[in-house]
Amino acid sequence: MPHSFGYRARTRYMFARKFREHGPLHLSTYMKVYKVGDIVDIKGNGAIQKGMPHKFYHGKTGVVYNVTKSAVGVIVHKRVGNRFMEKRVNIRIEHISHSKCRDDFLRRVKDNAAAAKAARESGVRVSLKRLPAQPREARFVSTKDNEPTTINAIPYDINASSKEILMSMATMTTATTGDDLRRKKHVPAAVERHVEPWLHFVAGGLGGMVGAVATSPLDVLRTQQQLYGTTALQGTQPRPNIMVRSIYPLIRTGGFLKEIYLREGVKGWYAGLGPALAGIIPARAIQFFTYGNGKRILTQWNGGRETPLVQLSAAGLAAVVTTTATSPIWMVKTRMQIQRGKYANSLSCLRSIIQKEGIIGLYKGTSASYLGASESAIQWMIYERLKYFMSLRRSNEPGTRKHGKTVLDWFEYFGAAASAKLLASLASYPHEVLRTRLRQPPDAHGVVKYKGLVRSTKIIYLEEGIRGFYGGLTPHLLRTVPNAAIMFLAYELVIYYFGTTPKTH
Repeated sequence: MPHSFGYRARTRYMFARKFREHGPLHLSTYMKVYKVGDIVDIKGNGAIQKGMPHKFYHGKTGVVYNVTKSAVGVIVHKRVGNRFMEKRVNIRIEHISHSKCRDDFLRRVKDNAAAAKAARESGVRVSLKRLPAQPREARFVSTKDNEPTTINAIPYDINASSKEILMSMATMTTATTGDDLRRKKHVPAAVERHVEPWLHFVAGGLGGMVGAVATSPLDVLRTQQQLYGTTALQGTQPRPNIMVRSIYPLIRTGGFLKEIYLREGVKGWYAGLGPALAGIIPARAIQFFTYGNGKRILTQWNGGRETPLVQLSAAGLAAVVTTTATSPIWMVKTRMQIQRGKYANSLSCLRSIIQKEGIIGLYKGTSASYLGASESAIQWMIYERLKYFMSLRRSNEPGTRKHGKTVLDWFEYFGAAASAKLLASLASYPHEVLRTRLRQPPDAHGVVKYKGLVRSTKIIYLEEGIRGFYGGLTPHLLRTVPNAAIMFLAYELVIYYFGTTPKTH
């Protein structure tokens, strides 16, 4: 219960002075001139107890009706029930200030007086009344030497509501005037590019192959750093000091690649590329096929609305299906990178795993791979959102495009894919380390160090700390970010140039 309901109860913060405005009042407070009719704001000052207003009037605006040596009379309208009552209060000047509501009026009075004086001196008659703003200048698009053309095709993944917006914009963009428009044939507002289901499969496989070949050396380096943690790649050259490792990660990565080259030649950069391609091509084909068609089906179930939840669900489904189908191939690839020289080829590695560990050995690390579904889902959702915003920006550009996409558009796709992969990798990289450790073969005594997802997590944390979950992050980003950008760019190119276009609408 409050202590009282008195005259100044609960006004500690109401009447408090502003930050760094303590101490004696400024002399300008007493130098201000108040006249009858001035509009003032009532603000109680807790430092001056004399002539302080009641807390009800704090923050109110009123009109001065009387000025004396000790106080200023202010008229304030107080609402009581359904009517307003005129209240007259006497307040000292420390608790009032000129209101800002008349600044614009006073400025116009001053400007008008100056304009009238200048008009009298020049003998020119001038009107000082305010005039309403005139309409903005209209713009017309002429069809002379400017054949109306179809605007850029709507991307295949724009949802239904966005299509309606873009089609309405296209109608306004292609508007013309005069008899020239009547002689032109009807121009469709938009063309939707239809994609056959098998085209997702082919485009994904081609994109994955190009990206894997281009970034294979960094994939080998990333696997070794994940496997051996911070002690990886201690060979012919001494490791740089801590300052160099922290400031120059790119130089350190280049040194590691050079060390692999000196020790094993160019072949060492492409160790495991055969099974990698055998896994990447079908994996990316399955992933893009499942995502593209899954998104289409989920969009139909959602009433034709392609929401971020639909994209997230389709990406998660594609990741789970791809991981289950290609886990044995990734197991062979990882073993060949870790134990180079032990296996003659991918087939001998596959036979060795089945003989020593059984069929279950091909699916080691699958539980950690399923955690990677979150990375894929995040990546797809960010990429789709960036494409959506790029499409809206292009639709607002003045004029129309006559030759489809430009080079800048493809660079935007490249940048969107790289940004999406970078953010997704930073958010879910530890699962990559766990997956690689779980696929590590038994030691010379047949003991498997990493068993199970929870146990492996504890071992890595106790032995290496949080840093152990981010071993090989730099080469991983150097490999996956350009890999994803190249792969998605190739996918979009195939979809754009080989997609069929049904009748416009």
